[in-house]
Amino acid sequence: MSNDSCVFLVHVPDLRRFKSDVKKSLADLAWINAQSVIKTTLSSPPATVVVGIKGAAWYDTILIGDFIDDPATQGDGIKTRGSGIKDIQLLYPFFPD
Repeated sequence: MSNDSCVFLVHVPDLRRFKSDVKKSLADLAWINAQSVIKTTLSSPPATVVVGIKGAAWYDTILIGDFIDDPATQGDGIKTRGSGIKDIQLLYPFFPD
């Protein structure tokens, strides 16, 4: 958590055994829940939301986008989707030294 971003890292045991459509649904639900948690707990929401879904070895899904107050009228706010070991660098800017 910083002034301009909030990161949710979610570990899912045995994620590698899930089918791809289930992994996508899980990521979408994590994104929606992250937005809801921010909306209900923070009086001043950050501009950027990050959700990383991790299995045993790597991040299967990384979502980066805007905080959306009303998804029904504003869309989901996702700007970047990444996956796998090659996209882990997408998380680096949110964890300064």
